[in-house]
Amino acid sequence: MDDNNSRFEYVDLMIMAQGVVEIDQHNLFGIETMLDPMHFLQVTPFTVCTWEMLQFAQHHVKQVDVEHLQILAAAILAEMPYIPASTTVMHSANESFAAKQGVCQDHSHVFIAMVKALGVPARYVSGYLFANDQAHLASHAWAEAFIEGKWYCFDVSNQIFQPSSHIYIATGRDYWDVAPVRGVRSQGGIESMQSIVQVLACA
Repeated sequence: MDDNNSRFEYVDLMIMAQGVVEIDQHNLFGIETMLDPMHFLQVTPFTVCTWEMLQFAQHHVKQVDVEHLQILAAAILAEMPYIPASTTVMHSANESFAAKQGVCQDHSHVFIAMVKALGVPARYVSGYLFANDQAHLASHAWAEAFIEGKWYCFDVSNQIFQPSSHIYIATGRDYWDVAPVRGVRSQGGIESMQSIVQVLACA
């Protein structure tokens, strides 16, 4: 579009990646890393636990173990049901919890915030979910907590507690540690992003 005062240029940037992943259906634990699990006790702006959230966690977690954290995960989903497109990546844990709704990233942030407040290292995992009966068309997020020397899976949105169907991309303290695309753009302008994801069984 041209006129006497300005000129606009439209530019597309496409990023495409594909690969074949083998899933261990008998896997019980999350991926081990060289990073000290105590690093994941650090609170970020998106995993702040408010007083109301701590009270909620303490009500459901009578003792800190895998079983009670699974109870907490179920309570979070009941308290804030999964509603597609109800939030954005800019929602923090306390904002999503107050709204009583969210998507997988919100469930993960809330669970991580509460578990950290209980003194347990917890991390955010970004990746994909595979299911034999359908093609998943979106990225996924879940949480993991470090208990008794192992990383345990807590997929709050799907109530899955074994990472046998999960494809790992990255782990971090919150979404912003593992955001799939980040960068800096200069000189103003308007931008938008679209993404397409497919997770399919190999033929």
